[in-house]
Amino acid sequence: MIKTSNRLLCKSAVRSQRTAKGADLMETPGTILKREREQQGISLKEIASITRIPTSALRNIEEDRFDLFPAEVFAKGFLRNYARELSISTDDVMLAYNALRHQQRRQDLIEIPIRSQEMPRKRAPEAIRSLVLSSPKADHDNASVPPVDSSQKTFRFAYLVVFLVVATSLGLSILFTGTGEAEENGKHKMRPVVEGEAEKGSRWLMPDQTLTSVPAPTEAWSRPAFPADDEGK
Repeated sequence: MIKTSNRLLCKSAVRSQRTAKGADLMETPGTILKREREQQGISLKEIASITRIPTSALRNIEEDRFDLFPAEVFAKGFLRNYARELSISTDDVMLAYNALRHQQRRQDLIEIPIRSQEMPRKRAPEAIRSLVLSSPKADHDNASVPPVDSSQKTFRFAYLVVFLVVATSLGLSILFTGTGEAEENGKHKMRPVVEGEAEKGSRWLMPDQTLTSVPAPTEAWSRPAFPADDEGK
C-alpha cells in the first residue's frame, strides 16, 4: 500500500511538472497575433482603422504588456477583436492569455516573500543610525547645542501681550480716578450758603472763605418811622 501510494505521488508530480513546462513553452497571445499579422502582411495602422483599437493598445498586446490596460476586461475584448480580424480562433488566443496571466501571478507570489526578506536588510542602516543617535554620547553632543523651541517664542509673545493689557488697564483706571476727583472738586468749589429763614438772598463762598454770622435786623430797622404815620395818629 505504501509503495503504490508513493508511485501515485511520483506520477502526479511528474504530470504537474510536464504541465508547468508546457505552460512555460506555450506561446503568448501577443506572439501568436503578431506572427499571424506579419504573415498576412497587415500593418498595425490597418488593424487599428478596422477594429477601432488604438495603435498603442495593439502594440501593448503584441508585447504582452497587459498590465498597462486600465482593466482586464479591456485586454480581453481587444484580444477577441484582434483575433477575429486575423481569422484566428479566439479560444486559442484566450487560452494563451489565461496561461500567461496565471504564470505572471505565480511569479508575483514568489517575488513577494523575496521582497519582504530584502526590506529589513535595506532598513538595517537606518536601525543602526537610530541606535547611534540614541546613545549617551549622541545625547551629550545634542545637549551642547540648545534646540530652538517655538514654544519659547510663543511664551514670550504671550507674556508681552499680558504686560500690555495690564499696563493699559492701570492707565485707564488712573485716568478715570483723576477725572472723578476733578469733578468732585469742581462741585465743592462754589457752595451756596443761606443764612436764616428770613434772608431771601444767597451768596457763594469760596473754599478759603469763612462763614460769618450776620446779625438779624431789629424792629427799628424793620419798621422805620415816617411823618405820615405820626399825622395819622
